[in-house]
Amino acid sequence: MPPRIAAIIPTYNEVELLTACVESLEAQGYPNLEIVIANAGDALPAELAHRVTELDVPENFFWTACIDAGVQAVKGKCDFYLFTNADTTFVEGAVNRLLLAVESGEKTIACSPAYIQLGDQPVSLLYSDQSDLGPLLYGKLVRRWTSPGDAPMDPFPIDLTGGQGVLIPSALFESASMDVSRFPHYASDHDLWLQARRLGYRLLLVPQAGIVNKRDFNETKRKNLGPLFKALKKRMTSVYTPESWPIMWRLRRKHQGPILGFFTTFVSFGLRWTIGLPKILRRT
Repeated sequence: MPPRIAAIIPTYNEVELLTACVESLEAQGYPNLEIVIANAGDALPAELAHRVTELDVPENFFWTACIDAGVQAVKGKCDFYLFTNADTTFVEGAVNRLLLAVESGEKTIACSPAYIQLGDQPVSLLYSDQSDLGPLLYGKLVRRWTSPGDAPMDPFPIDLTGGQGVLIPSALFESASMDVSRFPHYASDHDLWLQARRLGYRLLLVPQAGIVNKRDFNETKRKNLGPLFKALKKRMTSVYTPESWPIMWRLRRKHQGPILGFFTTFVSFGLRWTIGLPKILRRT
């Protein structure tokens, strides 16, 4: 019997996006795949609900808590977890390619490159993987090619990735866990990969797999400086934004200790809010 895979998808029940994600998983043709929806929104429509396992979670559950709910619901019932988001779809053959990679060696996590497609635009690479930048634990987006046709054939090891299109041995969660209290939304995937690396796991990028994001990173245009400054202040301080001091500090404090963690947070926060400021402004 093929290994059992549980695909876990957090959602606020945006039906059109979620349906596209589910259909892309069904189209993989993998015979032992369970689709688990951690739903913090309205109940799924009947035509979708009968095709998946729906978990009704509180509306204040963000990404980390939804993923954790999915993990706990099927713990002991699957061999691998497949994490993704409701606004993504899987390229053809992705699941089988990820499975081949994860079975190529012990303690391997197989990762998909992330593409983006908005409307009728062609699919283009959003990022292939992410870089630590040494001890900074920065998570810098890396783009090693531009379109699916340019992707290399063979898998290779990487530092980091996002939380989408990642196939994880269920055995990892015997020693690691989603840290909901520290990282309610952002950085919990980064934290999980650091936990995994400490336990001897490697992250293997599978270029011929892939997930396609169906919307951008909430880019907006603001004309008034008052609301902009208020929004920027929130991004600096909120535990629900990736570039805030609390989240960046919590990650480094947990994995590097208070002394090294303070210095790497200070440098990383400075880089994020200087070199990375144009990107933050586009998303604010």
